[in-house]
Amino acid sequence: MNNNTENIDQVIARVLSGEASSEDYFSLSRWLNESPKNQDEFALFKNYWEAEVSFSHIFLPEASADRVIQEIQKTGKERKRRKMRQWILPLAAAVALLFSISLSIYYQHRNASSVYYTYLSGDSKSEFYLEDSTKVILNKNSRLVYSDRYGEKIRSVELEGEAYFEVVKNPELPFEVNFGDAKISVLGTTFLAKGNRDCDQITATLLTGSIRFESPEQQVILVPNQKLNFTRSSNLIDVRFIDPEEETAWKDGVIRYKSIPLSQLVVKLSEYYQVKIVIKNRDLLDPSLVVSGSFDEKQSIEEVLHVVSKSLPIRFKETKGVYYIE
Repeated sequence: MNNNTENIDQVIARVLSGEASSEDYFSLSRWLNESPKNQDEFALFKNYWEAEVSFSHIFLPEASADRVIQEIQKTGKERKRRKMRQWILPLAAAVALLFSISLSIYYQHRNASSVYYTYLSGDSKSEFYLEDSTKVILNKNSRLVYSDRYGEKIRSVELEGEAYFEVVKNPELPFEVNFGDAKISVLGTTFLAKGNRDCDQITATLLTGSIRFESPEQQVILVPNQKLNFTRSSNLIDVRFIDPEEETAWKDGVIRYKSIPLSQLVVKLSEYYQVKIVIKNRDLLDPSLVVSGSFDEKQSIEEVLHVVSKSLPIRFKETKGVYYIE
């Protein structure tokens, strides 16, 4: 596509009228990627929208705004609102992909009456806002799904992985994080959640306010600075007080650990770096062998293990992608 204003205007008009192809989305994204000026112009269009969707990575060009508004007005204000909800998030997905950010957004029809949106993080965290301005930070390798009915009777999302939530309070519309047969319910609060519909372990960490955890047979209310661990296979719930700074450090790019067994740290590192780590010496599995410290998420697994080896009598080696500690 030629990068001129007229063609860009036509692409945006097709996108917003619901007549765009996948090539239109990527054409617009390529134009945005050409210069900061295009991105700045794109950002100004966000102020025009009178819609409920809040998404911090959406931009549209100022130079095209007048023509786009004309196209929208032709279809009528009500149609504009319907089409915006249907097309703006797929557009954002294309923009996000070409900007090489970890957040990718796409939509899919699961039935004739609902559209589902998915936020997916890859090798880095993703931060975004839902339609009600609830803030979400997805940890690495995590996914959040919700439908276009979000906010009608309830604010419901499905989580696979780990996420930090700052939920905007609304007593009339509870917020739920679903894990299949278990869920977390809140009205407005700040908390962490980790798990999915298939895993055996689900955790919830409350920072402010209150949350209710529900399994098929139990309900538990948490108070601030409490962490809940639910084990599906045994139907057991464990609640304990935690250090909130340690629990939330990952969202700020830091991993902290304080007086935890080496074996537990190895599990954290294996999960965080997506590598296999094997402790070869049984003595190192002793729960009394504890470690404390912190590392930056930009550090490599080798750098972290080297730091640990300075405080404990261990050494490590890597063989075919597996790290052995002895």
